Amino acid sequence: MLQKYCILNDRLVTDSEGKDTIHVYSDPTTEERQHLIKMLDLDQHSLSSALDPDEISRLELNPALAFMIWKHPENYSFDGEIRFNVSSIGIALTSDQLVVILAQKVTLFGEQQISRMKNLIDVVLYILSQTTRNFLEHLKVIR
Repeated sequence: MLQKYCILNDRLVTDSEGKDTIHVYSDPTTEERQHLIKMLDLDQHSLSSALDPDEISRLELNPALAFMIWKHPENYSFDGEIRFNVSSIGIALTSDQLVVILAQKVTLFGEQQISRMKNLIDVVLYILSQTTRNFLEHLKVIR
């Protein structure tokens, strides 16, 4: 599933005017995966890594693209024991576009955005900050 966003008045908003610079793919279909490989000039391994919960976080840089595998916590559960699962996020940043790739639908951009976002790097830093905050919240509950 593809969601499109843009930055408007220092806020991230759902794009309805065709100014989309931020694409979030949740559980991409086969067609969307092929599109991502072509659009971002990724290899199949990098795309698969973005969807693999066991993949190690990393940053790959080339002149046209910064590609990051990042981790985020999944909802914990108490079924007699504590389970703390993580998933991977693929973050692809070019000079004019940000693409986020998720194995499942995750709310990255809530209604209450405190941070001002002026450019794509601000959005990447927001994602990193929010996922780090979510990890800390999960760890507090486990303690």
